[in-house]
Amino acid sequence: MAADQAVAADAISPADARHLVTIVMDQFRPAVGRYVIQTFDDLPRETSKVTVKTPIAIVVGDSRIGPVPGIYSNCRADSSTRTIRCDLRLLDDLIDDLDAYARVYSETQRAKVREHILQLVLAHELGHIVHGDKSAAYHGTENGFSVFHYLQYKIELRADEFAVQLIDRYVKPQERDLEYGTIVDLASGAVRKSLCPKTFPAPCPCPGYTNAASCSRVPLGPGLVIADNDQIPVTLSGTHPVYVVRFARLLYLSRDPKAHGFYSKEAKQVLLRVVVLNEQGQPESAAAVFK
Repeated sequence: MAADQAVAADAISPADARHLVTIVMDQFRPAVGRYVIQTFDDLPRETSKVTVKTPIAIVVGDSRIGPVPGIYSNCRADSSTRTIRCDLRLLDDLIDDLDAYARVYSETQRAKVREHILQLVLAHELGHIVHGDKSAAYHGTENGFSVFHYLQYKIELRADEFAVQLIDRYVKPQERDLEYGTIVDLASGAVRKSLCPKTFPAPCPCPGYTNAASCSRVPLGPGLVIADNDQIPVTLSGTHPVYVVRFARLLYLSRDPKAHGFYSKEAKQVLLRVVVLNEQGQPESAAAVFK
């Protein structure tokens, strides 16, 4: 079933949100220390009262249930108040929009996939807190997240590197395998969406063909599969095509034996095929970003 035909996922209740955050954050406590879980009804912290010993606040809600001011389908870290604010709608939007759920997972697996994505998102936002970055959002700004705006991309890439280190070191091996499996699914969905924007989630045909069943532009198979001479266009605006970069780079950076052994070469090939379309619409290689 295609993503746009799937039944809309139920919103994440406050109790389920607290449960999700607890599962994720308890694993990271050795690295980041104490944390508290809050809702958007709680009063925001005053910067003047926050110190490096103040527990990190994870503020969670779901915009399908109630207001989440300024964080629609997003997560944002603020190091000055040691706060991460998340609209958990983001988890389902990522699953459905990149087609990982409709293409790979059964209905009973959605809760677990939400956990894996939240683990990745919070690990990234914790990187911003630990490094003292100013307000930064996982899903990007109003104009779309881009690793290619030089004033911002280093901060975002550094937070992704921190996320990989947390996952590699503190997540139990079996759960870590599932985590990277989820990232592969999301990366694959993002690659297919970038290469086949007119037909996604259905495959697109090879040049000269009218039927993708006869010859699909994106080779079928597990992992990050891409044709030898293909390129992945990424624009400086918009969000989801850039997740090709983010998810593939996470796989490339991981030192986890399974993730590194299975996916690192595939991820590198994907990254080296990324071509950036700048503000003038001109293509530029993005290879230098990944050195």
